Amino acid sequence: MAKKAGLTGGSIGVNTTKYDVVFESIDDLQQRVEQNTNQYRALFGKVNGHNTYFKNQIKQITEKDADLRSLLRAKHFKIEQAIGINHFEANKRINATQFFISLVLAAQAIAIVVLFIKVYGV
Repeated sequence: MAKKAGLTGGSIGVNTTKYDVVFESIDDLQQRVEQNTNQYRALFGKVNGHNTYFKNQIKQITEKDADLRSLLRAKHFKIEQAIGINHFEANKRINATQFFISLVLAAQAIAIVVLFIKVYGV
């Protein structure tokens, strides 16, 4: 291994035979740190870009889910409204039928009384 500025990996406590590290100068070390930092930033940018993509996908899915939920609520409301109207109509018919039955029963009662009076002459 060549020593250019008198600095080797061994001089900063690194086993040069194991790691085969030779720093030509402090500037070289600083440049390597900057390269690593730039690589990290580029990688982080990719990850961040992917995160943004996935966040946008999640946002779209969430919005679609919210749209579907509101559509489902509207459908439920319409169904409940239709059921309510049907209940109202059914109640009107039931009330009309009950009224008609009451009239028939009242007419029968009157007929029985009239028949009783005619037969027994009270």
